[in-house]
Amino acid sequence: MSNPDQIAPFLEIVENYRASNADAAASQFGEFLAKSFEALSKSTGDVRSVRGRATRNQNTYLTWDHMDVYFATSMRKAWEYKDLFDFIDSLMTSPDLTELDVRYFDPTQAYTDNRINKGLVEALMLKRARCTVYSV
Repeated sequence: MSNPDQIAPFLEIVENYRASNADAAASQFGEFLAKSFEALSKSTGDVRSVRGRATRNQNTYLTWDHMDVYFATSMRKAWEYKDLFDFIDSLMTSPDLTELDVRYFDPTQAYTDNRINKGLVEALMLKRARCTVYSV
């Protein structure tokens, strides 16, 4: 009834459920799946909303005629995004910088789903910015 490539993930879901709910009935598994699909559907909507906002932010960055600071990074894990966001937010909202009205690119608030476009945006930001802060 399913694609052969889907069998292994299905079996893994069933095995994980059985391992943590050994004495559950089949009907309880159905309820678990329904709740899981509902949560996944909500998460999918949240992801679409956040990506839409981040895409609009990136488009705004691309329209700027100049940029003071480009924060460059190679984020891979969730904690790296959070740490960089916290750093940029605390730095750029400090009283010493807010009065300067610094225009900056925050990579934690931008999104493109294409790695080639991402590289082109990075190259443009490097060329356009007066200062680059690289976070590793």
